[in-house]
Amino acid sequence: MLKMLIKVFIVYLVILHAVIAAFIFNPRVVDKIREILDFDKPEIGRNYFEMLEYHLRIDNSLLKIQDPVLFIGDSAIQSLCVPCIIPNAVNFGIGRDTTLGVLKRIRKYRSIHHAKAIVLQVGFNDLRYRSDNDIIDSYEKIFSLIPQDKLLVVGAIWPIDANVRKDLKDYHERIGILNHALESKCYLRSNCKYFNIINILSDNEGNLRPDLHIGDGVHLNADGYEIVIEAMRALFSRSLDKSLSSEWKSC
Repeated sequence: MLKMLIKVFIVYLVILHAVIAAFIFNPRVVDKIREILDFDKPEIGRNYFEMLEYHLRIDNSLLKIQDPVLFIGDSAIQSLCVPCIIPNAVNFGIGRDTTLGVLKRIRKYRSIHHAKAIVLQVGFNDLRYRSDNDIIDSYEKIFSLIPQDKLLVVGAIWPIDANVRKDLKDYHERIGILNHALESKCYLRSNCKYFNIINILSDNEGNLRPDLHIGDGVHLNADGYEIVIEAMRALFSRSLDKSLSSEWKSC
């Protein structure tokens, strides 16, 4: 028994020293562990700034492109194959982003002033940081920064599967409140389209269909995104120049 305890203690010391060495020689290990454990995760973290740097390099090149279509939002956008929807589409999605993050970065995209259209979908991650009224106020501020002469497509926040994420069960009602506000504000704005396919993504109980998410109850899988792509392609076909439709290609 004593020998077994000694072996366990030795293994413990080896692991402990290995972790300490990793912290000394690679400080980002600490950040990574905190990220995995979700300890004190900031609303706007390292990933946000790294992605924004990539975006701004792309944005500079877009000044030479005629009629780009900008997709701005959180992981719902980041995982979307935007070129499958429309030509000259650019993905400015950042996973875990919120309306606060979009507010801070949308001013930096110079291409927004000569874009053909802007697609906006964000707000889900805000639910853990602020009240519904504060999120709605953020939507108003974001809308005000998008030129009125541009087609604005506002995506409804997708439902969650509360059977998988019981801890987020109260999100159902809040998502409904936010989507209603988005639809109302889009209706009051000229040249705005509200993109809502919740009825297709949901089951009879209002949960995100289990066959359409990756198993976490939140993020769409490939089948889910195929539905989004087809529906959004149809929306653009109705809303933009018909000349664009001849350039569209299926994924």
